[in-house]
Amino acid sequence: DTYSEFNGYIKSIKNKKVSKKVSDGYSVCVVTVDADVSKLNNTIRFEAHVNSEVRHEDEMKFTVVSNKLGKVAVFNYNGNKYYKIQEVTIAAKNRQVVLPYDNSKKIVARLPFGKNESKELLTFVFTEGDVEFKNDYSSAELKNVIASIPPTDRKVVNRYVNIVR
Repeated sequence: DTYSEFNGYIKSIKNKKVSKKVSDGYSVCVVTVDADVSKLNNTIRFEAHVNSEVRHEDEMKFTVVSNKLGKVAVFNYNGNKYYKIQEVTIAAKNRQVVLPYDNSKKIVARLPFGKNESKELLTFVFTEGDVEFKNDYSSAELKNVIASIPPTDRKVVNRYVNIVR
């Protein structure tokens, strides 16, 4: 899992400390920033739940819930690009939505050719606005799309899924 907390607008950075830790076979980069920050009041509560361990060709389902109405786009990062795998409108507050929303569609875990294991990044972008998400983005493009949404109108949640044979 990735944990990131953003509590305001950064006016200036006073000090930055970067450290690398290894935990359970994963490298973790910890960045501590001392900054002058003005308060940001984002009242969106958005959660995304995934099974973090799946087998190759298993069907995958995700559960999302938000206290606001809006739209969720789910992206898989692969080959230096983000590919949209699902997009759904959240039409009811505080109600769990299972993705894929349409029962005629399936999301299936697949390993890259020749690999026995793969750690996949899923990015869930929730927005209260009506954003038109493309089917794929470079890292810089998705970062710019997210930055174009006011911080109080969006939540981004990253989850990792380990796929094994």
